[in-house]
Amino acid sequence: MNNCKLQGIGILAFVGCLTVFPVTTVRAAGNLGKIFIKAASPEPGGQQFADRGLEDTVKDLKRRAGSFVVVDDEASADFLMVVVGRDDTPVSGQPTAKRITVTLSIKDGASWKPGVKISKVTNAWSLSALHVIGDAKKWVQANARK
Repeated sequence: MNNCKLQGIGILAFVGCLTVFPVTTVRAAGNLGKIFIKAASPEPGGQQFADRGLEDTVKDLKRRAGSFVVVDDEASADFLMVVVGRDDTPVSGQPTAKRITVTLSIKDGASWKPGVKISKVTNAWSLSALHVIGDAKKWVQANARK
């Protein structure tokens, strides 16, 4: 019986602390914030068509999000990454070069404020995605808190 009273007191104390000290979103060490990643939707003639290549790039980016927390809801994100391009681009003697281009925006109230356009070329889609995330991390660290 005494144990039940102590548990009740503990719960009341916890709730009381939440009332006195409001809970805010705390970012874990190294966490840059929440990011929503999506593919741009081409609309030729007013119709939307899915682009499998862009969707594959979205998956690559999500798997390599690193210090970002990937969320499934755009409204809850701090950052918005839109994959706008994915192509095979021979560069400097690399016939198999893979280019990924994204835009990164930062939440500004209820809307998105344009941040930066990032384009990376490597010899593999997964590596290009990793480099895009790396550049996004650097940009956020340098600009998002201003």
